[in-house]
Amino acid sequence: MKRHFCTLPFSSGSTYTGWLWLLALLPAGLWSTATAQPLDPARSTPALREQLAAQPEDYHEVYLLMADRLDVRAMTRSMERQGLLPAERSAQLLPALQEHARTTQQAVLDWLRNQPEVKQSRIRSYWAINAVFAELPTALIDSLSRRDDIAFIDLNHPVTLDDEAQSCNVHPLPAIPNGSEPGLRAINAPAMWAEGYTGYGRKALIVDSGQEGDHPALRNQFAYQNFPLEQVWAGTGEVAAVNSHGSHVTGTVVGLDPLNRDTIGVPFNGMWTGAPPPLGSPPPTPPPPGLPTHPTQAPP
Repeated sequence: MKRHFCTLPFSSGSTYTGWLWLLALLPAGLWSTATAQPLDPARSTPALREQLAAQPEDYHEVYLLMADRLDVRAMTRSMERQGLLPAERSAQLLPALQEHARTTQQAVLDWLRNQPEVKQSRIRSYWAINAVFAELPTALIDSLSRRDDIAFIDLNHPVTLDDEAQSCNVHPLPAIPNGSEPGLRAINAPAMWAEGYTGYGRKALIVDSGQEGDHPALRNQFAYQNFPLEQVWAGTGEVAAVNSHGSHVTGTVVGLDPLNRDTIGVPFNGMWTGAPPPLGSPPPTPPPPGLPTHPTQAPP
């Protein structure tokens, strides 16, 4: 199981957030003050309005995208002009995003927490895109659509795979004992390993389509070996993946087959932390038992 990462999808109840698609729908000036209609069409999708009309008595999983969002592009351009290194940019950008989300979401979060109809355990705040997830009745969604501090509301759309069975019906390539991927040699990674740069002591956060935590080439490097699950898994659900892409990416970063000493990732001695594709998922459950207890390996 070296180069092919095949994972089982989430159950039919799992959901996935198309936040990048959501952001693309929001040109400047789209958000007008609400009129008398029950749900402002300028701040909602047709799918949301159709579901509310068809199921007016139900609760609905929705995302509330805040109207006031940090101009990341302008901030990035400014930092580039200053000649800041990537680590220095991150040190400024991430706290700025967190603080901006904290201040702009506070009024909405306070309002939600004061509504007796809201399922309080289902409220989630996401600072990276400045959005709030909640499971709400129709009447409260109507009210939220008329708030000037909310730019857009959409459903938490379910994940669908074109051919779930076919996506996993692929034979993995055989392992190469004491070998490494051709791409690693192409970027001269072995020369860095020889200097001692193997990723030891470093952690990487992989945000993609989830990860297969017990994959042979990933489980030793999963930071869950050394830290509590809530510190290494950014979701509220079990460690899993909706398709193989996230596991493949994680393998490119830190993948290593310890039995064959077959190296797949660049900093193979590092550890990975992950996140699932859905937001607002159920409470966490631990990964499968029996995972190895040693997260690092010696260079090949």
